[in-house]
Amino acid sequence: QARGPLQPVHDRGVEGLGLVVARLGALALPRLALPASGLYPLATFALCVVAFAAAGAAQASGFLAAYLAALVLANSGLPHRAATRSFAEGLAQLAQIGLFVLLGLLYVHDMKVELMPAIDPAQATVDTEAPGLVAGQVEATVTRPVEEALLGTPGVARIESRSVQGLSVVTLRFAPGTDPVTVRQAVSENLTRVGQLPAGTSPPRLSPLTALGGDVMKIGFSGARTPIELRQIVQWLVRPRLLSTPGVARVAIYGGEIPRIEVRARPADLSDSDLGFLDIVNAVRRATSVAGAGFIDTPNQRVLIEPHGQAETLDTVKDGQIQTPGSDPVRIDDVADVSEAAAPNYGDALIAGRPAVIVTVNQTLGANTLDTTHAIEKALAVLRPSLSAQG
Repeated sequence: QARGPLQPVHDRGVEGLGLVVARLGALALPRLALPASGLYPLATFALCVVAFAAAGAAQASGFLAAYLAALVLANSGLPHRAATRSFAEGLAQLAQIGLFVLLGLLYVHDMKVELMPAIDPAQATVDTEAPGLVAGQVEATVTRPVEEALLGTPGVARIESRSVQGLSVVTLRFAPGTDPVTVRQAVSENLTRVGQLPAGTSPPRLSPLTALGGDVMKIGFSGARTPIELRQIVQWLVRPRLLSTPGVARVAIYGGEIPRIEVRARPADLSDSDLGFLDIVNAVRRATSVAGAGFIDTPNQRVLIEPHGQAETLDTVKDGQIQTPGSDPVRIDDVADVSEAAAPNYGDALIAGRPAVIVTVNQTLGANTLDTTHAIEKALAVLRPSLSAQG
């Protein structure tokens, strides 16, 4: 005897297209002219395969719930009595349930879990350093020429810029649906059209391809070392290791101090030696520049000449000669104070009120956040003994 009308089943655990398809198919199964045999489980099995394909294999749990719901619904309205079911038919249904449970577990094991969906378009930044220029000069002489060169780039939906003392940052938002690699290539080609920039300004640099909000981790370093030593350790030990980690696109360092050699002229000594500031600048440039010396051909071989006159230490800079025709040689140390000092800071970092260095890690566009985080943690675990030994 056929049972009454089917009652809707309210699923509270899984919502998905596969479950909807399974419900609709289950409502149609009792109306099929199938004999009272094992064809009903087979029809339910085929229905769930269709539901699984329609759902796009989004969730193994949704697939399993869709199958179970279809199985219950299909068998709740069978036009034959439950007593007519054979033992073999019950075993077939249990085997199907076990198979789908196994497939679901395997799918969950290999399923990639993401922290959040990548709904933001790709972006890139163009950084240009202009030491010595104030924000207004950077805007007029650096930022605007870069923006004009990038206007009209195919695939760029929006251009934003920020000019601060000594730095120009132009942010490019890519249009949705475009190929980020192709757009980035077009941006690189258009950067060659940037006109003449002020003297001392570095060439515009295009940052790696990242997603909006791509900061995957921030790491702080502190210890008994000086700010200069701490910055050097992070710069030359930690940063290269993190950049080689899969999924990492950029590693930015904040805090610490960057060492440099400063030459400060003494005006009184310059006046006594009949020299000017330009003489010291040229002398320092000659002492610290790297220049090739070519080669010498002999009957048997070509001998390469490698000069070793470049100043690499504080004392060698002090001993640099200032050209003074018709008078005794003058050293840089005779008219200027040469010392090692830290470069001016454009920011700083503190951890619990102590000087520190903070590293911000950005992930590559399309990389999995959890996989990248685990890879970074493994890299830090490898570096931990070396960092502990250096304080």
